[in-house]
Amino acid sequence: MKSPIRDTTDDLRALVSMLGHDVRNSARALAEVPVWIKEDLADMGQSLPDGTEDHLRLIEIHAARLNKMLNDLITFSRIGHANDVQTIDLDATLTATLAELHLPPRFVVHRDLRCPQLQIGQKDFVVFLKELLRNAVKHHHLEAGNIHVSSYLNDGECIITVSDDGPGVPDLHKSTVLEPMKTLRPRDEIEGSGMGLAIAKRVVDFYRGRFVLKDGRDGCGSALEASFDASYAAIDS
Repeated sequence: MKSPIRDTTDDLRALVSMLGHDVRNSARALAEVPVWIKEDLADMGQSLPDGTEDHLRLIEIHAARLNKMLNDLITFSRIGHANDVQTIDLDATLTATLAELHLPPRFVVHRDLRCPQLQIGQKDFVVFLKELLRNAVKHHHLEAGNIHVSSYLNDGECIITVSDDGPGVPDLHKSTVLEPMKTLRPRDEIEGSGMGLAIAKRVVDFYRGRFVLKDGRDGCGSALEASFDASYAAIDS
């Protein structure tokens, strides 16, 4: 028999998913409105009035931002849902994840996977990797960089670290950067929902791990370190 807490969690997850899908459809329709307006005016042989182009572009930007936020909220709510724990190969999973992501070609991903396997939900771990890799690229101060993905065993734990050679995280933000809806720069300067690292942390928390932000190699950039129980078996049902 499920506990009241788990029933409430399942109900909340279902509600977020249902509302997210519904509102996301509205966001997509909103994004199409500027296109329809431009097409209608073109068919009538008319041009946009001064300033209207900027206003339509603003609608497109905010509609895209809303859609991204809804996608990330749905992803956050689905962590651990219908995701059976299995033994995954870290090297193969990282290779497949990179093939899906298509990171900018001038970013090089290095790997040192001395802990080769982990027991975890496959889909959840891919989400975890994607968010950390995207974060390393998105917040880099250059158009080229190095990302290091490493793993090793330590006292019964598999320690997985994704580090970069970017600008790092200012001390002012280190205590909050893993929280939902937090960004290092204003949303007008960088696209994103502020949910990426919160999603990654949610994966680690669900599998009873620990997630910390550290300085990168030789004090350069940042490193996000997750510790998972190497003998993890299953989440209580």
